[in-house]
Amino acid sequence: MDSTEAPAKETTGKPPELPVDLRDWFAGQALIGLMAQDDLVQLAQSLMDSLADDTKTVRSLLSAKAYEFADAMLAARSALTTASAAKKEAV
Repeated sequence: MDSTEAPAKETTGKPPELPVDLRDWFAGQALIGLMAQDDLVQLAQSLMDSLADDTKTVRSLLSAKAYEFADAMLAARSALTTASAAKKEAV
């Protein structure tokens, strides 16, 4: 490694230790996935077509969609946690 290169950081896949709540972290992860789409323009156009409000920007639509995914992830997480707790109590 050259002395000008930063050492590689190890990734853990866990939320950062910042003042970020889990919903924001999930939304960020969803946004990364949305932005990685092969045809981002087509995705953005389909989102724009689904709304009657022409004042929305592609960025605001992608951000809103990311939070929809985050909310769905939190709901699934809650359901799994509840089911797991019920299963433990039954044992």
